[in-house]
Amino acid sequence: MNKADLRARMRAARGNITPQARAQHAAQLVEFSQKVPCLLQARCVLGYMPMPGEADILALMMELHRRGVHILLPVVEGKQLILRRWAPDMPMKAGAYGIYEPGPDAPPGRLQQADVALVPGLAFDHGFNRLGQGGGYYDRMLSDGCRAVLLGVGYPFQRVEALPHLPHDHRVDGVLTGPDGFCRMACRGCPCMIH
Repeated sequence: MNKADLRARMRAARGNITPQARAQHAAQLVEFSQKVPCLLQARCVLGYMPMPGEADILALMMELHRRGVHILLPVVEGKQLILRRWAPDMPMKAGAYGIYEPGPDAPPGRLQQADVALVPGLAFDHGFNRLGQGGGYYDRMLSDGCRAVLLGVGYPFQRVEALPHLPHDHRVDGVLTGPDGFCRMACRGCPCMIH
């Protein structure tokens, strides 16, 4: 199946998720994060504000912030993503694609500060390839000296056997789908083994 067909299939599947199932999954991500050493040890995490249908990590980001972790969020600027600091009480504004983002008064952040990057995707395969929305925003950003452990975030049905991918497509180190998350290695020195 080509990327366009996979994107259409995954978007349709995400559209069938009930609000109750989405909320339950968000709670599972918070619970499961307590078993992921790289998240427990992180001082700074790159998160995201979910688009409609994406796995909701807002509760997870609030829990990380409560633990004293600095949270960075991407902001679309032209064809690039820049980063700004986020806190739960911070005013947000609707940005590109209707995604809420910190306003221009929020402190800037740098990708090199992040210990872990939580990366949304439409699908992830067993080779840890990621299928994004198609704009290339994350691939461009992650090419800019990212040293963070990359954790894809999605629903269990977003795990597929194999994805078409190109050399510039960034693989992730692990995928959080809830209790059945999986990891391809001891994440760059982290003893995390998610199965």
